[in-house]
Amino acid sequence: MENNLWRREKRFDIFVDLLDPSLPYETVYDSQIEGAKHRFHGKQYEPTKSDQVSALFRAAGNREFKEKKWRVAMEYYNRSLIFAETNSDIVSLAYANRSACFFHMQKYDHCFRDIELAIEHNYPKRLMHKLDDREAECVKHLNEKNVDRELIEPKLSYDPDEKFPCMANVLEIKTNHRFGRYIEAKCDIDVGQTVLVEKGFVHVFEASDRTLCVTCMRHVQNFIPCGGCTDAMFCDETCMKNNDTHRIACGAAFNRIPGNVRYWAESILIAINAFPSVEHLMEFVEDQLTLPKTEMPKNCSDAQMQYGLFLKLDRMGHDKDIYQNMLKYVTYKLLMAIPAIGEKFTTKKKQRFLMHLIWQHKNIADRSAFVQPLADADARNSFDAGSQIIATCNIFGLFNHSCIPNLFNDFVGNKQILITTRPVKKGDQLFVCYEQHLWSKSAVQRREHLKSVYNFNCKCARCKQQFVNDISMQTDPMYLCIEQSRGKTISDARREILKKMCYDFMRKYAHVACANEILVVTVQLMLFLQDDYPEYRKIIT
Repeated sequence: MENNLWRREKRFDIFVDLLDPSLPYETVYDSQIEGAKHRFHGKQYEPTKSDQVSALFRAAGNREFKEKKWRVAMEYYNRSLIFAETNSDIVSLAYANRSACFFHMQKYDHCFRDIELAIEHNYPKRLMHKLDDREAECVKHLNEKNVDRELIEPKLSYDPDEKFPCMANVLEIKTNHRFGRYIEAKCDIDVGQTVLVEKGFVHVFEASDRTLCVTCMRHVQNFIPCGGCTDAMFCDETCMKNNDTHRIACGAAFNRIPGNVRYWAESILIAINAFPSVEHLMEFVEDQLTLPKTEMPKNCSDAQMQYGLFLKLDRMGHDKDIYQNMLKYVTYKLLMAIPAIGEKFTTKKKQRFLMHLIWQHKNIADRSAFVQPLADADARNSFDAGSQIIATCNIFGLFNHSCIPNLFNDFVGNKQILITTRPVKKGDQLFVCYEQHLWSKSAVQRREHLKSVYNFNCKCARCKQQFVNDISMQTDPMYLCIEQSRGKTISDARREILKKMCYDFMRKYAHVACANEILVVTVQLMLFLQDDYPEYRKIIT
């Protein structure tokens, strides 16, 4: 059925039915709906506001607080807030409890804000002395030393490109027969330069035991709950107002189904929101499908242009996974169950189009979506273990892969950043590593994986075993110092010294394409660069 994507019926001007009548679509859909509940610490909760559930979460938070587990207690208070009914007395109490967590975590500005939220939600006057005392302690600590660390936002090292402002103006999108679309340097670029800061076109997170803002993906914030559902929390009113897709899908079941279904549904909602009508969307998509894949939009100045760029990321491929195909139907039914969507797709022609569009988005996601862990999987803090963001960034999707890349890629909040890890000469192509786990794999394992997932044979210097064996690199004092720091806990000051040493080493041996020493220094440099944005991934116990 996948081979029929975008084919039309011979007798009618509608797309063919993509469903295989022999598959149990409805059974899979029913099982997904049955499982579309909230999970927290191994337990399931119905997705409805309930003061009874809210009180249970708050009580659990109080128990963790007594054990001085501030971060764990905070997550229980977040759950208490999100389940509390409108105008519930529990809301002010939960904000007050959370403010105490922030106080003990030495995040005094956040403590102040939660005290304000507690008061705004009618905190009991008989308990007000607690908030007054806590506020006074915050003032005292802030006068002594401002220990709240300012949130560092990533910025380009150069002026933005006029057409694609998320990209530095030292880069250029090019095409040729060998690479298709790729990114090339317009001038020499030094190591350590940020050349891309791109907001994800689509991004969702998987973290049942951890709260993130569904708009900006920050964590450990003064979260406020959505008043209409138990699925979303936001940093503030601004993030709440800026989330167009949640306004449409507030309470939709796909919000509680992890992985592909949620991602596909979110991407479809973004596409629908970009156009004034379904007819405009259909016309736009069909026009884009007739254009050469190498023909790029003139710019990404508005939502429609950005969506056009998203459609260009399709590298095609036919999915033989039957269960994944059935999940696409689940996505279709979940979307149609949203009143604002069902009202738009009322005819068979529009419904068939929607089904094909989901299949198309699935193809794009298979080869352009990436998974970004929010912390080490073996982290002691259970709220960080296994948490991850799934995202697609349009310009980032144009960079080609190398197993020894000259770029470090990371997801900071809801933005993809790229930083040069080696000096880049004018006319050189810039490469990323598509999946970080490939660093530790053999050449055979890497090539097999890349061929299976991305359908290409990697021909980078590392895969071709073109290693340089240079005794001067192996005995270089900078290399020895960097190599000795591997796996060790170091101070921020020491980290900065070592990061500069990595830069100098890469400059000194810029002429070496591939060597074991280059790999070691690259990995260490990436770890140092990742630590430049601690507030987005810091493990707080």
